[in-house]
Amino acid sequence: PEPTPTPIPTPTPAPTPTPTPAPTPTPGQANVGDYRCVSLAQARSAIEADGFTVGVVTGEPPGYTWTDENEPLVVAQNPAPGVRQTVGSPVDLLVYDPASYPFGTCPPPPA
Repeated sequence: PEPTPTPIPTPTPAPTPTPTPAPTPTPGQANVGDYRCVSLAQARSAIEADGFTVGVVTGEPPGYTWTDENEPLVVAQNPAPGVRQTVGSPVDLLVYDPASYPFGTCPPPPA
């Protein structure tokens, strides 16, 4: 009788390794800019360009409202310019009606 050829075993493919997902980067930090002495619209653009968000905007004198963000003058901010903050965090602004701004300079002199 004729010998039966031995079948050649088919190699089993190695399992494809599951890629490890890259860790989600934590937001970095950046220095808060100086957003005072410009219109609210200009401050908003600069804050967003720096990676922050506009937080609470308070108008002065009390009751002051506006319909155009080019009108109010930003006179104070929190956090202060130069403070390191997490990117994406809010910057609160105090805006003044330019027609009733009581100080000769901007930013106003320290209290």
